[in-house]
Amino acid sequence: GDNPNPNAAAGVGAGAGAGAGADPLEVHRISHCIDWMFTCITHVFAWKGFAAVHLAAAEGRRSTLLQVSLASLAARLCDETVDRLAQAETARALVNRALAYVANFVAHVVTVPSAVAAVRLMVVVAELTGGGGGGAAARTGRCIAEACDELLRRRFWLPPSAALAAASKAPAGSLCEARVCGPKGDALFFFVSTFVRRSEDPFRAADVLCRDHLHALLQLPESELKTASGDLYPTLTRNTFPCFVRCVGDELVEVVVRFADPRRSNGGGGDEGGVGVALSDENKLVRLSGTIDTWTLLIKLGVQIGSPDVLKVTLKTGRQFLDQWIKVVMPFVDDAFASFSDDIVALVRALQGATRQLQNICNHSKHKKNCTLAAHVAPMKRSLEAYVFRVKATLALNNCDQAFWVGNLKYRDLKGTLIPEKVLNENVDDDDDDDDSSSS
Repeated sequence: GDNPNPNAAAGVGAGAGAGAGADPLEVHRISHCIDWMFTCITHVFAWKGFAAVHLAAAEGRRSTLLQVSLASLAARLCDETVDRLAQAETARALVNRALAYVANFVAHVVTVPSAVAAVRLMVVVAELTGGGGGGAAARTGRCIAEACDELLRRRFWLPPSAALAAASKAPAGSLCEARVCGPKGDALFFFVSTFVRRSEDPFRAADVLCRDHLHALLQLPESELKTASGDLYPTLTRNTFPCFVRCVGDELVEVVVRFADPRRSNGGGGDEGGVGVALSDENKLVRLSGTIDTWTLLIKLGVQIGSPDVLKVTLKTGRQFLDQWIKVVMPFVDDAFASFSDDIVALVRALQGATRQLQNICNHSKHKKNCTLAAHVAPMKRSLEAYVFRVKATLALNNCDQAFWVGNLKYRDLKGTLIPEKVLNENVDDDDDDDDSSSS
């Protein structure tokens, strides 16, 4: 329909989904219809044949099936007919119009599945013309990022109705945590990751999340942290903290991966993200320095909160970051060391602080016998060891062996307190005894 407001369609005012005058079951049914409608449209636009048909028709200079399909959405925002729009507008212009139409629904959806379906449709539509480049890609990316930003600022409160609670299988009058903030947090992860990737500068978006939101939340007293939420993003809570850490960590890994190929698209189209822009070595070092600063802060926040779920995500994304750093960045460091030795030494020293924190997490897991972290400790230690020897090889290549020395690290816990090596060895022996007894 032309009315994107499910509350209005149910006969209530905008935003009344949580109000006393709403018919909660009717709102739920309409939202469910919107969910299925967007899902079906998404499957239509995901058809791979659109590209071939679009090219074939474009050569004949006639309206393509893709343009007609996009015009069917775009025509709902104006008085033009579908055929006239398809003939008068380019595919890129129709994509922007179609995105604007779907974005209207974002302000009115009242359930998480409907929101996910709407954003997924926007992502599929934005990729129909191959992503484009420059300003066109930036506009489509900005539209999707703004939609995700709008959703992250909302709580998705369910109406306090037993009927709606039974229909949606969620606790009445509470945040739909089963779909947004559950153990996997699939929907929330989709919103946050899409918001970051589709921003004009994904790295800057991840950096702002880390410095202005994650860091601000942890400044609250411990007694308030359990029930507190972010000032700007109510979806950021103690329970959803691992999801945000994962999204920021994944983007930092992508920053390192894109370092090898600046032309690699980040989905947003911003030039500052390094897309299609050949940076000088000096600018690359500045970018790497900023990436390390954000990564170091992210690890410190994970250590500060100290819960197994956050530490697990920190170890996983930390290992991926370090592995990509060795693979992608270190060859550049080898070549640029002669010209920027001081900057590179400072870079290595800055990274050393983060690797020590990761080592402390491994020690913490070993000391506390945490089964949740145990599977990630061995791969993390291998990556740390590989990084140490890779840096040593770089320094030897440039005759700077004395710049760093390799020694045995002291075992420390998350708070930096020394752990006697004897205690760690006893824990290892206990683990081996348990393994032997279980095998027998």
